[in-house]
Amino acid sequence: MTRLLPDDLLVTRALVELDNLIPAGFGKMPLKVVGGYALLVRGVRTDAYEATDIDYIGRPLPTEIRRIVDDVGLKYGLGPDWLNNDVMLSGATDIDEIELSTGPLHFDEYDTGGLRHFTVEVADDASLLRMKLVAIDTQMASFVDSRDHGDFTRGKDFADIARICQRAPLSRGALESMIEEMAEGGYLIEPGATLTAARLAAEGRSEVEILGDVARSASDDDLYEDFDFDDDEDHDGGFDVVYEYADSADSPDDAGDIWDRPHAPPPTHVTVSAVSRIVASHSEWCGALTSKGTRCKRRGTCPFHH
Repeated sequence: MTRLLPDDLLVTRALVELDNLIPAGFGKMPLKVVGGYALLVRGVRTDAYEATDIDYIGRPLPTEIRRIVDDVGLKYGLGPDWLNNDVMLSGATDIDEIELSTGPLHFDEYDTGGLRHFTVEVADDASLLRMKLVAIDTQMASFVDSRDHGDFTRGKDFADIARICQRAPLSRGALESMIEEMAEGGYLIEPGATLTAARLAAEGRSEVEILGDVARSASDDDLYEDFDFDDDEDHDGGFDVVYEYADSADSPDDAGDIWDRPHAPPPTHVTVSAVSRIVASHSEWCGALTSKGTRCKRRGTCPFHH
């Protein structure tokens, strides 16, 4: 059964106008649609304002057509390049090239309502999930290995993963099987961190909780042996840990001195949302914390192991 593109979306109306403005000699161009527009068309997302462009897999538009795209984008408030094939960091645009990074993708044809110059196929839920997993895995690779567990900019993907899993409905076992298959196929760089993040996302956990758990599980087990874990209800199940003193020291030795001061205030309470800050502080002093579980090599001076 051929599905209909939703004509109440601003981006769909822009595509219709673009089609009307393209010269007759342009011919027919296939669009394999992914990204936010695909999520809206599929009903994974429901807020029409979340789609301001159409990401497609396929050949780039000719320069003269891109000028028309920009003009239409200006009229509809979408901005330039709202119709684009910039879907992978690698710059790949051909479906065969992209599937080298994602594994097989599947698309369903949609009725475009009589567009002269475009055919539209939209990625199915499983394919959208695969692309979301690759997207978070790509950034997880730098997130878990960086010394400071820096900014993670793919947080919106967690909500999309949750919605896709709820719609299928995709069981936890099925999600884990997909990630295992992608890992065995070489499509994931950090399958462990990606599995942790995706599993928590599917459970509806917040971005802070997900990244905190990933940061903690990616860290050396020794990092936490000096910490007083507790389940104090007044502190949202957090734990006690000193880390501000190390931040204020000028060297590892100074940090050790600060740690030992008898007049130092009691440990500062933080919740799981501060795990990444703890890991960051430890990494700054040890310089040996990696996703591979590298042991701390500075037990004598590291304030976290003093």
